[in-house]
Formats: sequence, structure tokens, C-alpha cells
Amino acid sequence: MKIKIKCSAPKYAKGEYTFSSLEELLKWLLTIRALPKGLPGGIVFKLAKDGKMGGIATARYGFEGAECDFHDYFLARKLARETGLLRSRGLSEVISRDPEAALAFARAFDREARKREAKRR
Repeated sequence: MKIKIKCSAPKYAKGEYTFSSLEELLKWLLTIRALPKGLPGGIVFKLAKDGKMGGIATARYGFEGAECDFHDYFLARKLARETGLLRSRGLSEVISRDPEAALAFARAFDREARKREAKRR
């Protein structure tokens, strides 16, 4: 798996980064103090589900976009529910703000991605 992300703010995190797993990306996102609690998990979930993320920016943080070369919509939703990252609230679903749930999701998705990559070889 290869993940690319371009960060434009804050200054200490500015640059283009490449990660080999969602877990690595999540741990890096958690080091950015300006991010709201639920955003790192949301970014990881979006990349696992769709494979890309458009730009998001506020006065405190900014991402010009991100791409992931492996994504699976149905697998991502299934694992997100199982790990507690995606929770039902009434008729809608919300991303958990708990970093442990996001970490569990990232590890589970990475594990499945490695299994599928090994099958292709």
C-alpha cells in the first residue's frame, strides 16, 4: 500500500509525505496538534473507503489532498463498524473521536490489504 498526502499547514508539518500503511499515516496525523480529535480517524477512513481525499483547510491546518493506491468501500465500512470507528447515531453514522478506535481500524485495514496483496503475487 502506498499513501501520499500533501500538508500545507501548520508550518511544522508542511510538506509532501508518503506512507506505506494507514497506521503510519494515522500516527503522523495524531502528532499534528491543530487537528480536531475526530479528523485523523475520518481521514484514514476516507482514504480506506474511497482511495482519495480532496483538500481541506482552516486557519489552523490544511491538506491539499491525499491518495491511497489500495481502497475497498465495503471492507472499510465493515472494519470501521467492527472496530468502533463508525457508530450509529439515530439514522446516521458518525466517526468516533477515539484515537484507539481509529488505530484499531487502521491496523485491521492494513492487515487485510497485506493479505490481498499477497494473494495477487
